[in-house]
Amino acid sequence: MATLNTATDYDAVCYFMSSYILSCPFQDYLHSLYPTCRLGKDDALSSAITTASFATFARRTGRRAYMDRAERNYGLALARINAALTDPATAVLDQTLASILLLATFEATIFPGARSPEEWTAHLLGATRLLQLRGLDQFQYETGRHLHNHITNNICASCMQRMVDLPAEFQAWCDKAGPFIDPKYHLREFSTILQKAVSFKARLWARLEKDRAVLYDLFYEAVALEQEASALMKDDNAETAYTIQPKESTPPLAYKDIAHHHKAPRAAKHQNTLRMVRLFMLEVMSAGASIATKEMYSQPDTIRYFESVKENAQRLSAEIATEVLGCVPDFLEPTSTFANPKFCPVARTLVWPLSVVYKNSICPLEARKYAKAMLDDLVKELNTLQLVDAGKMITKPGTMDDW
Repeated sequence: MATLNTATDYDAVCYFMSSYILSCPFQDYLHSLYPTCRLGKDDALSSAITTASFATFARRTGRRAYMDRAERNYGLALARINAALTDPATAVLDQTLASILLLATFEATIFPGARSPEEWTAHLLGATRLLQLRGLDQFQYETGRHLHNHITNNICASCMQRMVDLPAEFQAWCDKAGPFIDPKYHLREFSTILQKAVSFKARLWARLEKDRAVLYDLFYEAVALEQEASALMKDDNAETAYTIQPKESTPPLAYKDIAHHHKAPRAAKHQNTLRMVRLFMLEVMSAGASIATKEMYSQPDTIRYFESVKENAQRLSAEIATEVLGCVPDFLEPTSTFANPKFCPVARTLVWPLSVVYKNSICPLEARKYAKAMLDDLVKELNTLQLVDAGKMITKPGTMDDW
């Protein structure tokens, strides 16, 4: 059973376990693994939890000393993980896999700018090989399934941010594992759409700079993927549904006086991920339709179709942007004011969707301005230690880049 050495250890770990992980897959399994930690006995998991806890606690409190503690502990955690990986018996344990994911969280927290996704992915590709070693038995129990889902979605997110396709080794594993994933698992379709979006973006980006015609070549694929994501969002799923707050309880800084309330932060995160996919596909569709109308000027019926696509893309983008921005009040502390918004720990998950709204060329200007204002405040709060260039993704506006 894990025990903590000091009051500061207690505060850091409590913050991580009770607040920070509420928006991420750690919430599904880390509480059950934590009691298995063996502090002081070469235990990789306890070191990894301490490392991630102090790093995230430092970001929250602005205390450099806590980050120093995390960095010192990182070397110990890494050595213990490497030791566990040398033994086939310990390499495939849940604790080892969780430790790798925890160090990935630490590195994503502290490394500057563009290094972070690469360092993050290096850990996750190693974890993919561990999934292969663990075999298909991991789908027979809950923690194994949760760990698999965590790694799968993290690799997809990392590749999406880097604009590269999923590694062949990872794709091969997913093909093998697919039939063994429970078809009733509520995130199965979500993961499938995410993987399709990663592949789509990588292929688009590989050609876009030299050949704008790719926007039309991939037009119908974008239409299909947008519709697939839209259909999943409309599924009658109580876990991801949201309610609209009454006007009297909507905070003054809400966009268009609209405030949504999700059952849990992770529900908002999953829905916003699908919204990001849809916004990206709609932007591609609009750009592809513009190319088509210029090339097919002698075909009035075809031109009318593509013009209607552009109109619908703009309308849907405005609706989706409003849904993303409607999430903001749910991530604010009760003491927030319009002049001084204060975000809760899980609000970090808003950075990506807000940046997508801000950079999307067919979202309404007022939505983009609001997204930028909220991003400025959120990034400033997240970056109190000036550890990362977190503002880079929002200070260089563009279309179809970092989303």
